[in-house]
Amino acid sequence: MLGGDIEPADLVIIGSHCVGLDMLIGKLMRGGIRTKSLYVGSMGGLAACKRGECDIAGVHLLDPASGEYNRPLLTAGLSLVPGYGRMQGLVHRRADPRFDGRSLEEAVAAHATTPKA
Repeated sequence: MLGGDIEPADLVIIGSHCVGLDMLIGKLMRGGIRTKSLYVGSMGGLAACKRGECDIAGVHLLDPASGEYNRPLLTAGLSLVPGYGRMQGLVHRRADPRFDGRSLEEAVAAHATTPKA
C-alpha cells in the first residue's frame, strides 16, 4: 500500500493562504505537530470547516451587509478566533513612469486608463 508509513496529520488547515500562517505552521511542525494545509481560498476554507473536513480554516471574508469580516458568516458549531492583522499593498518596479512618485489613487487611475495590448 502506498503511504503505509505515513501518519495522519494532527492538525488539518484548509482556507486562505498567508505567509504568516506558513510561519505558524513551521513552528508547529518544528514542535512535532504534524500539519496538513490546503489553500483553497477563504470561502473554500469556510465551507470545508462547516463540513467538518478540517480543524481550522484561514479566512478573511467581508460580509457586505454588515461591513464586518468573518463573524457574520459563522454558523452553529463554528467559532471565530481572531488571529492577527495583516497589511496588504501594491508593489511596483522603481522608475516605472505609470506609478513612480504618484499616490495610490493616481497610480491606479493611470494604470486603468493605459491602453492594453
